[in-house]
Amino acid sequence: MGTSMDSTSGQAIALVLITVIGIRAVTEQDFYYEDEHPCDPDFSVEIKFYREYPNGSIWNIIGSSMYPNGTYWSELGTETDSDEPTTYKGCPCLLPRPCLRKCCSIWEGITADGECAKTGKFRTFQLEVSDDESSEPWIVDGSSHFGLIYGPPLGCERKFFLRPGQVAGDEYYLRASDGELVMHKRNVSYGPFVFCVDRILELNENRPFICEPQEEETFPRGVYPHLLVISALFLLLTFLVYVLLPELRNLHGKILMSHVISYFFMFLFFAMTEYLGRRLPHGICISAAFLIQFFILSTFFWLNVMCFDICFTISTFLPSKTTACLRQDTRKFVYYSLYAWGSPVMMFIITSVMQFTPGLPDHIIKPEFGKIKCYFSSRESQGAYLYWPIITLLLTNIIMFIITSIKISQVDRDSSILRRNCCSAVDTIKERFVLYIKLFVVMGLSWIMDFIAWIVPAPKYYFYFTEIWNALQGVLIFIIFTCKRGILSTIIGKISTPTSKIMRKDMAKKGNQDLAKSASSIFNVRESNRISASTTVPLTDVSVECLQVNLKA
Repeated sequence: MGTSMDSTSGQAIALVLITVIGIRAVTEQDFYYEDEHPCDPDFSVEIKFYREYPNGSIWNIIGSSMYPNGTYWSELGTETDSDEPTTYKGCPCLLPRPCLRKCCSIWEGITADGECAKTGKFRTFQLEVSDDESSEPWIVDGSSHFGLIYGPPLGCERKFFLRPGQVAGDEYYLRASDGELVMHKRNVSYGPFVFCVDRILELNENRPFICEPQEEETFPRGVYPHLLVISALFLLLTFLVYVLLPELRNLHGKILMSHVISYFFMFLFFAMTEYLGRRLPHGICISAAFLIQFFILSTFFWLNVMCFDICFTISTFLPSKTTACLRQDTRKFVYYSLYAWGSPVMMFIITSVMQFTPGLPDHIIKPEFGKIKCYFSSRESQGAYLYWPIITLLLTNIIMFIITSIKISQVDRDSSILRRNCCSAVDTIKERFVLYIKLFVVMGLSWIMDFIAWIVPAPKYYFYFTEIWNALQGVLIFIIFTCKRGILSTIIGKISTPTSKIMRKDMAKKGNQDLAKSASSIFNVRESNRISASTTVPLTDVSVECLQVNLKA
């Protein structure tokens, strides 16, 4: 037995080690470069025409730059068996001058759409630089003042050029000392990993292009914001149903309404930034990013409240609904609101401090809203200010779901509770529990998959499911919480009630007219009988009353 267990343990440990080594190998292959390269290949230039010197330096004839030993490496040829290098790769950023990216090759310019095109002739790369926004700019030869890197940053599939004077906040200057692009009105600066500079052929002037991070697309860009708007409309419809039906506005209904309205505003601001993008003024762009973060977190805090409430309810299990209990529900909702709205407010304050406090050390992660787009500008900031709080809440919800499941099974087995006519209350709790699990799956599944993709970058097809699922969550929430037999019956009843009242009013009006006609005919008969002096039967109050009853019947 011991040998078998040791063998099994050894196999398990070996399997874990193989898995870890495999993951590490894949990770290193994707994200790390060979140690013998003095710089990242994305920050290197190809040196085809050069002159070698005895001290180990090489002179790049085309770039007019001297590369000392340790600032370049050789790449061996593959077409012949010779060991002589066919080309060198130099590191301009390691030279004793600032480095700068030229978007296209030395023989090319760039179109307004960001495509490189042949110019037909060689042009000197004249650039306007400055020390700060208040200093007078001057012109330098880009090839001699900067160590030039050719080509846009790695992964820069979409880029836009700055339009100072046309787009608010696009004013900039190139800092002569380090080659950074400084947008002083936005209080941001960029290095060569984010932007490049080149001559725009249509404008015949040099402009910086900023790379917009390219997220994995599963369908054309215009489709996604449309789906977000559709989801927002379904969420608003869900909220209105609970507003218009008072019987749904119990503690559970109020919690759900708060959750849904948070989700609605999250989708609304996401759609706005997707539609408008950089056309938004910089201040509105940053405000939209803050609001997106706030409402994302508030939806998850309200989901956390739902899970806690169902767990607390089944643990204490007091199914009666007296006036005291209703007052207790009101007090609980106030506490829940302080938690579910107050926690995102605290995160909002922390994020604001990190966003707007100047001079923070480099090791502190800053959100950098509006630096590249109306959202987080880096994976690290997205994790610190969004993903990690969400994952913490989701793990807490899972724990509470497990506790709730155990408690429900205990209640089902407890015959003493069932004998107290509490079966309907238990069924209600079970129904709510199932609804919350569905909501957790709708919300949690996509965010967990996003979190996994955030930790380990995934291939493009991985996002096919998550983007569509994310964009249609509002529709799914409407189906889960509104398309229920009881709620639909109540809505139909509300719609049919005014019609029934009108029909009853018309019937009553018609009955009164018939009653008047009958009373008139009876009066005429009595008068006729009196004149003829025949025997009469007096029409008593009881008779009229009976007549009225018969007419009404």
